[in-house]
Amino acid sequence: MREEYLKNIKHYRKVFKVSQEYMAEKFGIDLTSYNRIENGRVQMTVKKLYQISEILNVPVEYLVAGEKKEHIDERDCSECKTNRELIKILIGTINQLKEDAEKCKEEIKKTQTQTQTQTQTQTRFNK
Repeated sequence: MREEYLKNIKHYRKVFKVSQEYMAEKFGIDLTSYNRIENGRVQMTVKKLYQISEILNVPVEYLVAGEKKEHIDERDCSECKTNRELIKILIGTINQLKEDAEKCKEEIKKTQTQTQTQTQTQTRFNK
């Protein structure tokens, strides 16, 4: 039974194109630690099993009992694709915001330099 639910976890993770990195991030652990969970080198707890079930959006019964995999393979794939698309958009937006922030920093430095130059010029002129 143990090997069956581990196989099912891997199966559904791959069906929904969810990486181990993503799973580890959702668990708040590093990749190596998640890999140990999925490969059975760490004791699976009920809590962990339910977390995996929630992350993959797969009923825990499917993970444990090995329900017909065909029933779920198509079930939420469109939702997973949509979520992946949204994640890509969010990552793109975040990257654009980072670029904009860098440009703002450069503008601020440029303005500060100009202000300092003007202040120094006025100080010299007033003397």
